Amino acid sequence: MSLSGPASVTEGDTTSNYTVSFGRKVPAGNSVTVNLAYSGTATDGADFSGMTSVVVTGPASSAAFTIAILDDAETIVVDIDSIVDTENSFEALVEGTNNQVTTVINDDVNVVSIDLSWPTSLTEGGAAGTLYGEYDGCGEQCRGSGNGYNGGLEL
Repeated sequence: MSLSGPASVTEGDTTSNYTVSFGRKVPAGNSVTVNLAYSGTATDGADFSGMTSVVVTGPASSAAFTIAILDDAETIVVDIDSIVDTENSFEALVEGTNNQVTTVINDDVNVVSIDLSWPTSLTEGGAAGTLYGEYDGCGEQCRGSGNGYNGGLEL
């Protein structure tokens, strides 16, 4: 049995599929429950909404699930905690070597570029001039029209 999933996801999104897979199909009419555990720097309930278990129902050999990402640039480690085969669908179930997935939550903050211009020389005791700054690409976080901020600072 194995677990696969995405290497990264953006904050505020839902992950692509994590998949729990068996090497063979679960017999028709039976089901096997795979309990999940989480570790890493992200906290279940605060940074993401994790699933506690996944059920693989026959005649399938796998089941998929997603995780809703709520906040922060953190790391989630999804691990197969235990396997419950109450209907004896398989003679023996063993976790494979691919039983853990680490997913990085990328922060959704836009990168803002800043362009500065200032006088190339100043005279001692004279008028200093103005330092101008301009930045774009910050969306609704910017002052004014939301298209950027243009402003000056007198020195």
